[in-house]
Amino acid sequence: MTHEQPRALLRVASMPLERYVAHVVATESDAGTPPEALRALAVVVRTYALAAADSWRHADAALCNLTHCQAMNGAVRGERLAAARQAAEATRGEVLRLADGSLAVPLFHASCGGHTADPAELFGGEDRSGARAVEDAGCKSNWRALLTRRQFSSAYEVAFGVPPGPALKAERLRLARGAGGFVIHVADRSAARGEDGPRRCLGDRLARALDATMRYGAVRSSRMRFIDLPEGVAIEGSGIGHGAGLCQAGAARRAGRGEEHEMILAHYFPRAKLSTL
Repeated sequence: MTHEQPRALLRVASMPLERYVAHVVATESDAGTPPEALRALAVVVRTYALAAADSWRHADAALCNLTHCQAMNGAVRGERLAAARQAAEATRGEVLRLADGSLAVPLFHASCGGHTADPAELFGGEDRSGARAVEDAGCKSNWRALLTRRQFSSAYEVAFGVPPGPALKAERLRLARGAGGFVIHVADRSAARGEDGPRRCLGDRLARALDATMRYGAVRSSRMRFIDLPEGVAIEGSGIGHGAGLCQAGAARRAGRGEEHEMILAHYFPRAKLSTL
């Protein structure tokens, strides 16, 4: 007996770099974003695309059009696309480079909640983003989500890779915070200890698992805290996205008070330099 593997149609396309940059900027930005903030985003998008193309994040293509790489919706039209095209053209060829001359792998997110995160703390390993944790006063974006015990346990299993066992409560989990208040690691104090101590997972991984359990858009970042309630677990936090690199809300605010894109990039990426191809 043979079993056929499920099949899927994979569409691979190519396009000029600046057209790609414009479409990503149009997809990822809000209508009415100031031009200098769009220019800062365009530089980040372009640099990431070129760096990712060198590493081939996917077997069949350099990039995908999802948030795994950079979201791109080809259906975006009108003023948003026109503004994004202007930003791409105004910064044509501009990229971020690290001290060794190599391209940075810069990151961006919607809103940091008041302080960006340290990329190395969030994701582990060597950081090549050129970013660091910096204060971003005025960026709030507070949110609150309520999960049932079943949803909380389901997200735990996805994040930790094992079932939590009976009666999982938030008080079992110890949250280790890094720069900006983002949860870096989560340890289960009730799990059996191995050679490396309690069972642990990355805070960003747990935040994503919790959000997926809620069908997305509820648990919005790893800058969070848990509260046990009779009906489940409340999660309170601030910020939207992973919190590393360019804060789009912060960039828009800075552009609104007169900062040019070079200054905006220098604030969020102090370990990188603006350069040209």
